[in-house]
Amino acid sequence: MDINLIISISSIVIAVSALGATIYQAYLNRKHNRIAVTPHLHYWSKNDELNNTYSLEVINNGIGPARITKFELMLNGTIVEEKGMSKVSNTISKVFSGYELQMSSAYLDHDNCISPNQSIRIFNIIFHESSSISERKFKELLNQMRLVITYESFYNDSFKLDSDV
Repeated sequence: MDINLIISISSIVIAVSALGATIYQAYLNRKHNRIAVTPHLHYWSKNDELNNTYSLEVINNGIGPARITKFELMLNGTIVEEKGMSKVSNTISKVFSGYELQMSSAYLDHDNCISPNQSIRIFNIIFHESSSISERKFKELLNQMRLVITYESFYNDSFKLDSDV
């Protein structure tokens, strides 16, 4: 065999190997980047029966921001069609009608983002002393509601937080 032919074949093998390694490295890099911007939303509830205070937060404990694509609230299995800030507050008022309370609430609109380690308080309810409620009764009434949040990463990977509140 001619030495020039051996050198040529060796050069081709090295070049193809380098190309394969580069393509594989690009694949791993893209996979890593996708993981590096993955959000993870979950609910966090805080119940202080002693002070008649109950709250629900959505927390992003993922690495990347969560872009909200859908915020659905259901009452007794029926989707609440209201839009905006009154969606949560009016639904809570219906669930706890007959109780005297103070409330603050939030609404996540389409394309809102929740940054990593950020939390959004969906509601905070303080029952007046004359309308105190046990944690058991609170949860029983709150089970009439269901909150479903659909969100995505900046790579458009879709996720859903679906929980009986």
